[in-house]
Order: sequence, then structure tokens, then C-alpha cells
Amino acid sequence: MIWFTLRQFRAHTWVTGAGLAVAGVVLTITGLWMADLYATSGLATCQRGCEALVANFLARTEPGANTTALVLTAVPALIGIFWGRL
Repeated sequence: MIWFTLRQFRAHTWVTGAGLAVAGVVLTITGLWMADLYATSGLATCQRGCEALVANFLARTEPGANTTALVLTAVPALIGIFWGRL
């Protein structure tokens, strides 16, 4: 019986694992890009009067933040839909 159950869920496991791997790659690339931008923008060493640097940083990272929010929202929902279909 356990063998039969494992056979039924094999495809689900591979698809879920692949989806999580893709989400991990997207989040890693986005995180590294944002960390590099933070370090090179001068914001990391700013002490006072950083409003312009903060505004510039937020304007440049908005697409990355939107991608991160989409991945963190969509991936769990898709996993729930995929596993809940059974």
C-alpha cells in the first residue's frame, strides 16, 4: 500500500520540488542584486541626509521587490492548489 501511495505522488513531488527550486533561484538572484545595489549606492556608508539615496535605492529596487513579493505569494498558493487538487 505504501508503494502505491508513493507511486501516486511521485509526479507531484517532482513538480513541487522543481517549483521550489525555481523560486529559490529567483529569490537568490534578486537578493544578491539588491545587496550589491545597496553596497554600491553609498547607502551602506551614509550617516546623515540619506533621503535622496534612500529614494533612489527604493526606486531602483521596486521591480525586484515586486518580483520577490510575487514569488512569496504565488508559490505557496500554487503548491496548495496543486496538492489540494487530489
